[in-house]
Amino acid sequence: MLKRLLATATVLAAVTAGVTACSDDPDTSPGGADGRTAGSADDGETTGDSSGPSGEDVRAFFEALASSDVTQMEDVRSLAAPGSVAALYLEHQTALSVALRDGGSEAYDPERLTKKGDGFESCSTADKKDEKKSCSTYGDIQSDGDKISSFTVNGKDLRNRLLAGGKKRFKAGDLAEIRLVTAYQSVNGDLYVALDLRNTTSGAAVAVESRTAYRTPEGRQVQLAGQSGPTSVQADSMAHIALAFAAAEVGGELNLQLFVESGGSQSAEVRIPLK
Repeated sequence: MLKRLLATATVLAAVTAGVTACSDDPDTSPGGADGRTAGSADDGETTGDSSGPSGEDVRAFFEALASSDVTQMEDVRSLAAPGSVAALYLEHQTALSVALRDGGSEAYDPERLTKKGDGFESCSTADKKDEKKSCSTYGDIQSDGDKISSFTVNGKDLRNRLLAGGKKRFKAGDLAEIRLVTAYQSVNGDLYVALDLRNTTSGAAVAVESRTAYRTPEGRQVQLAGQSGPTSVQADSMAHIALAFAAAEVGGELNLQLFVESGGSQSAEVRIPLK
């Protein structure tokens, strides 16, 4: 899934959990606002703590993430505490799947979710002999009241890996306006950036240049490794796009390069801080 995506120069082939193989590393990070462990009972059961989410709701939330289905993920938004790490992670994974859909690509194959200790394990269902099965583990599930507030992926805390974009729009000359939706450094170390791009030209199609790059917090330049979404955005249109950068963390600056697809020389760039 841009869950399982290892960035390549072709497409974000797996952007929804941004994971590699499963990790059994124990996690000791603190949880949600109230520090309670959320219910993680088996299918259909509810937890004994009436102040936390039911086991059924917890499973539904992670089933949605494993599905990579936009509608299913949107349907479980109400199960996450507003403004929480859990809500932001869900928003990010939804944005990646929307970009894939807007680009006309096939949806990610749903993963198989199973119980693992007090959390869940989500594994690819690919049965190709030359394709290694990839898995991710969701653990240390915390709640704020009856809402899921945080969890770990492969034993790693997500709070310093996720960034919410807000409502600000950045202008790329006369070509487009761009809004940062989310950014996430996956547990395999790669960076995924979800954007809304609105074409502001009078009639030309706009596309992302391969020269687009990311400057890490320490100043290292990382070239665009892959993207999903429409290959170009038509005039008076907007689209969701997702960009991948190998081995990069949030806290730097995206240098987005755009050009007019018609063959003209018109181009523009916009710098978007990811901090």
